[in-house]
Amino acid sequence: MYAKIVIIGAALAAAPAAAVIAALPPIEAYQTSAYMVYTHDQDNQGLGRIASAGGSAYSRFAPNAQVGATANPGYEFLARMQYYFMLNGNDDLLVPMIAYTTMSVAKTEGWGIVSASLEIQGGVANGSAYLQQYGFAAASDTFTGPVYFTVRSNTLGEVRLEASAASDLTFTGSAFVDPQFVIDPAYAAIDPDYALHFSLAFSPGVANIAPGAVPEPAAWALMITGFCMTGTIARRRRTSARTVAG
Repeated sequence: MYAKIVIIGAALAAAPAAAVIAALPPIEAYQTSAYMVYTHDQDNQGLGRIASAGGSAYSRFAPNAQVGATANPGYEFLARMQYYFMLNGNDDLLVPMIAYTTMSVAKTEGWGIVSASLEIQGGVANGSAYLQQYGFAAASDTFTGPVYFTVRSNTLGEVRLEASAASDLTFTGSAFVDPQFVIDPAYAAIDPDYALHFSLAFSPGVANIAPGAVPEPAAWALMITGFCMTGTIARRRRTSARTVAG
């Protein structure tokens, strides 16, 4: 199912922040499920965790929005979550954003497939990340880094997380995905006080806890400013050197 974009009217955009937050839809289209690969006896459960001798799957929004799944031989587990976000602001602007994302997939030897995915819809430029491992050999893959996308302020966006693991009689696998949203610190070049002009809202209950390894926006802004100053100084030195040499 692909995400839909809902445009919030100008009247809502001008409403108090609390009213805008209350207008966000709740978490929806989520599913945590498990079933035998061969018999397809399925057991579904809403947001939360399901576990058995065949493995486990979970989708949760606290302390951070994340999903994960693990399958033992002969089972398939799936975790899926869909929630909404909005960048509150006073103007209809295009704002670059980053989802700092941690994803991982792993499998032992034996035929099977594991995958983890993040999809962000609702902006001019959407973002996504995807990991997958399949086949007979033991393998693993991880991704920790930024996923860039652009949103229009006061417009509803959608986030989808999915983790799945399916095995034959010899394979065990796991998958995990966990994103965290911030405004791209580079936006400070356009609006140095952007942190005062915008706020992020999510579906009720969804948290947006910053991972410890990610610098705060203010630190990123200082780093970017330092890089720019360093580059300017270096260019001036090269220009001076060429002038002297000439």
